[in-house]
Amino acid sequence: MKKRAAFKSSGVRGRMLAKIHILWPRLRPDLRHDPEGLREALHDFAAKANNLDSVTSLTQLTDGQLGRLLDEIGKQVPGQATAQRQSASNQESGNVIPGKFGRARESAGVPESGADITHLASPAQVKTIKKLFDEVRWWNGGRREAWLKSRFGVGSIPMLRFDQATSAIRILMNIAVSRLIKLKTPEVKVSRQMINAGIPDLKRRLRIQ
Repeated sequence: MKKRAAFKSSGVRGRMLAKIHILWPRLRPDLRHDPEGLREALHDFAAKANNLDSVTSLTQLTDGQLGRLLDEIGKQVPGQATAQRQSASNQESGNVIPGKFGRARESAGVPESGADITHLASPAQVKTIKKLFDEVRWWNGGRREAWLKSRFGVGSIPMLRFDQATSAIRILMNIAVSRLIKLKTPEVKVSRQMINAGIPDLKRRLRIQ
């Protein structure tokens, strides 16, 4: 019985992971040609969805945490993640619900929710980005606007989409930590591992959730 339960859990987990990797690039088309950036953005999103300091691999998440991540992604792609999660559980239990979700309706020209939905940056994200701009000492409004336009095509923080704001926070945290390391040890070449190790301390210091 234990082996059967473990196999069942493994199957559901595999389906959730597969769906996450299908849906995530659709939320972040700006990173489709940047595999590393796409992966890091997903890890940052997973950490926020589960109130964790950081996530370096989806394999470290429990089944429940993966489900929560899938649900959060599903909020950006209405109907997709919840349907897939339920479908995965039903297929494993033998209760298969036939049907097509998302892609078929979109390809037929019918939006999943009947209309395109754009999720703008949340107030918390706007506040965090402002904190990070101050941290990297980009006090000049023109510099902030130029950076936002060059990276995301908008001139103000509130006009960022939710996914763009998530990306901006990740990039600015990397810049902030890299800057601090260079100030302390100018002769050291900053590595990705050093930046990842410094991000939790930056979040605590700036009170970033």
